[in-house]
Amino acid sequence: MNLKDVLRKDLSSDELLHVKRAFDVVGDIAVITVPEELKDKEKLIARAVMNVNKHVKTVIKRVGKTEGVYRIRGVKHVLGEKKAVGLHVENGCRFLVDLSKVYFNPRLGSERLRVIKQVRKGEVVLDLFAGVGPFSIPISKKCGKVFSVDVNPVAVDLLKKNAELNKVNIDVFEGDLEKVWKKLPEADRVIMNLPKRSVEFLPIAVKLCRKGGKIHVYTDQERVKTPKGFKHVFTRKVMMIGPRVWHYVHEFVKKKWWFF
Repeated sequence: MNLKDVLRKDLSSDELLHVKRAFDVVGDIAVITVPEELKDKEKLIARAVMNVNKHVKTVIKRVGKTEGVYRIRGVKHVLGEKKAVGLHVENGCRFLVDLSKVYFNPRLGSERLRVIKQVRKGEVVLDLFAGVGPFSIPISKKCGKVFSVDVNPVAVDLLKKNAELNKVNIDVFEGDLEKVWKKLPEADRVIMNLPKRSVEFLPIAVKLCRKGGKIHVYTDQERVKTPKGFKHVFTRKVMMIGPRVWHYVHEFVKKKWWFF
């Protein structure tokens, strides 16, 4: 039974049209979006979410837009335990996530797994916008070394706690990438999950990528100019973020030879 089926007896046909079928679950916290037309029905919707997902103990709703350097969107408690920190399990790892203070999108789990599967033993990997570590931590279980960067001090603190929780070693750098990148080594793989600004930082990734290495660029741009000395090898739509609006991933490999 889905959310609309549960709500059918409590909402009118017109109201049901505004109900968002999809919602995110992070640990035992459900994150819902409540349209303006249904703002007085948010507790009813939250209760339905808890009926559909028996393990959910807290329902919060998103308020406002994702904004600022930290990519944070406001949240409001709706029902259940009053908390915003959940313990999320993804790709065999556990992550503490504070949904009120860091950016985290559980819908990217399968995309993260696609990249994780590409990593080979002995690689050096740079995760340039690491957040709480959903790329960094599972990758560190496979490769030689991971270096992670994030500007949000709360995300950095959680990343370090998550590394301990999963018993892995990661070199973590707090700060703006433009200020810390010179402290980073060259790498075999560079991950850039900052859709609004990743292309802006692509020249830094180019400098840090070894010959034969790969850069994964997540962006809201359908096309990205291939950097000089690189070959474009892959593009796909990752996630829809609005009507006919997508986030993409573009992958580039640094040429080993001029005729590559």
